[in-house]
Amino acid sequence: MNELRVHEVDLVFNLSNGMGREASLTQVPNLLKNGKIPYTASAPLGHGISYNKIFTTKILLEHNIRSPKFLAVHQLSDIDDIALHIL
Repeated sequence: MNELRVHEVDLVFNLSNGMGREASLTQVPNLLKNGKIPYTASAPLGHGISYNKIFTTKILLEHNIRSPKFLAVHQLSDIDDIALHIL
């Protein structure tokens, strides 16, 4: 962050995947936002929500945005509910 300030960066093109932990996609946007450094891409909340595919799909469906059917698999026995179609 200090280097960005020293070089007086106008805008950061955020293509980062974070720093290798859960919710890592939100780390760089959070740093930039808190440092008041302009950046591209989603805000931290947008990254956090979209990272959770189940939550994102539920939001899309709730707003009548089409999305493929899905099944959340939390344990191996959950896949017993999947109907497979063999072509």
